[in-house]
Amino acid sequence: MEDEVLGHKSPLFGRRTAQLRLEGFDYYDAAKMLPFASNEERINYYACIGGTPHYLAHIDSELSFVDNIKHLYFQPLGYLYDEPVMLLRQELREPALYNSILAAIATGSSRLNEISTKIGEDTAKTIKYIKTLTDLKILCKAHPFGDNPERSRKGIYAISDYCFRFWYKYVFLSKTAIESGVGAQAADGIVFPGLPAYVGKPAFEDVCRQYVMRKNRANALPFVATELGLWWGSDPDSRTRADIDIVADNKHESKLLIGECKWKNEYTGITDIQELTSMSHLLPGYDDIN
Repeated sequence: MEDEVLGHKSPLFGRRTAQLRLEGFDYYDAAKMLPFASNEERINYYACIGGTPHYLAHIDSELSFVDNIKHLYFQPLGYLYDEPVMLLRQELREPALYNSILAAIATGSSRLNEISTKIGEDTAKTIKYIKTLTDLKILCKAHPFGDNPERSRKGIYAISDYCFRFWYKYVFLSKTAIESGVGAQAADGIVFPGLPAYVGKPAFEDVCRQYVMRKNRANALPFVATELGLWWGSDPDSRTRADIDIVADNKHESKLLIGECKWKNEYTGITDIQELTSMSHLLPGYDDIN
């Protein structure tokens, strides 16, 4: 639509009165389509299927979460079994290379040089294909909170669409098993044993940031945040890597909010809270820290 209808060669170029990019639901809107599921199941569904309403509509309320995932992804007739590849074929001329890039990122390669090495291509060619996937909102590039995106060397790539993320992490590598009729068994072996870790980062962290964003729009935070994200880097005191899951600030008022996201079956202890509080020194320059 952007290239053919709104492009400079189109008769409609310059005549639009507004534009709106339709994107998937966030977790809180996606959850409204799953009234039959528990809150934990809703987050699991969001982490594995994402917020595309049409995909969510194919979840069968009569099936368990596990059976729905097997039914949608891990059988040749499953609605989402080939969905990401079909979309790439419609949009792109060389889906094989895009497949390789997405598979590399889904299995842990997040920096440009790592992705290039994994797929066996030079960085100049890889970045060109990554840009296309970013323009399609399939990939995103994240930077530590406070870094200038134009100059930061700490940027990492991630799959922003959770359907694509799940598919390339699990289904793409299981196609032989699925097509030979043992997809359900493959899912039992590779998906569900490690599901809490998969859901916890980054899906549950995204759900928490979405919560903070909604609270911010409702003026329900201690201050109105003008920037929100996450931070990672080195702690000079402990000389270890550190990360802060939620960072929101208002530089004009010198106010900062930080948060930690824990996806686990136990209460967060005072030690976790003290550890988070102690990390505020990694983001200096604020008078009021929440």
